[in-house]
Amino acid sequence: GLTIKPAGSRTARLSMQRLWLTGEVLPAGARLTVEHVFRSGEAKPLVFWLPPGALAMTALLANYEHLRFYYFIWGADPNANLPLRQSLLHFERAGESIGIPLTVVAASMAIIQILQQRQWKSLDWRLAWLGIAPALLLALRGAGLNPFVSMPSAFGGLLFCLLPFRNQEPWRPRPFFAALLVGACVLNAIQGGLAHHNPLGIAPGMAAMKQAITLMHDDALQSHKPKVSFATAHSVGFSEGALRNVLVYDFGATLQGTDYVYDGIHFRVDHNWEFAPVVPLTWENDIAGATDDAKLTTLVNFALNDIDYFFLPDQPSLDWMEKNVSNYFINTKARAFQQRLLATGRWRPLGPPLVESPHEIVQLFRKSP
Repeated sequence: GLTIKPAGSRTARLSMQRLWLTGEVLPAGARLTVEHVFRSGEAKPLVFWLPPGALAMTALLANYEHLRFYYFIWGADPNANLPLRQSLLHFERAGESIGIPLTVVAASMAIIQILQQRQWKSLDWRLAWLGIAPALLLALRGAGLNPFVSMPSAFGGLLFCLLPFRNQEPWRPRPFFAALLVGACVLNAIQGGLAHHNPLGIAPGMAAMKQAITLMHDDALQSHKPKVSFATAHSVGFSEGALRNVLVYDFGATLQGTDYVYDGIHFRVDHNWEFAPVVPLTWENDIAGATDDAKLTTLVNFALNDIDYFFLPDQPSLDWMEKNVSNYFINTKARAFQQRLLATGRWRPLGPPLVESPHEIVQLFRKSP
């Protein structure tokens, strides 16, 4: 063992764990590298873990009802109950969190180390489990494919790729591999920047939402309506929430009370909670009516009394949503609501179809007197 005593501090006990010697013969002389690896010889009483454990448990208990409500009752993604063949895509999402370039380089480094050392019994399965467990939990629970929730797998995955063996000496890759790591990170950054400036599936949607706001604005001006209300009754990309963001950040609308004011027109979003319930709980508790038919009647009455413009998806979009995004509950009722709404004879198409994405095309309808 080794005892050290820094100035002004108490004695600290260390135990040598490993002594590592490497050498290199040079044209003139030689170079010897000596590496000492120590571990703490101090006692590790449980009391060291009690303060952070108590703080974490206090936060958990203080927010228990909120967390339970979100993750076990209300949340759409936590309660999506996807089939395993679909939820296994969480592992793909974890890889996307690392980035394809860095994933390829890190996996290559892990394979090279394992094949070089062949210390199969020394593989650090704890690190591997840190990379596997988060995505595996999501897959087994059938959680919705939120692109962010599998990110914790990235940390364990990268650590295992860089240090796949327990108690291994730090691997000193050749400059070539170090350059590959740096290059992969730079390439990830470039790809991320390009994706944020021109995200796949979003660019046409932005144009569609700008066109939607222009159509409503111009029609409101022509109709001499200083206040109008709009709504959507499905949940994919084109939504009233997205339209509000475009109003504020692209058109410069200001918020006055609950109105979004742009160029003299007050835009309102009424009954947005009822028109787009993402989980059955909202449908059951927050919309009046004992049956689905009665609830649809309630929504139609909301639209007839309070909404001026409604955005409805076309039939192919409804087919796609029901097949691929049915975990958002309103998408299972959107077709029936649309049929009931248009059957009133009060709604007329305004402008051309709005292409949000190849899978989502919506039509703006204007309520007639």
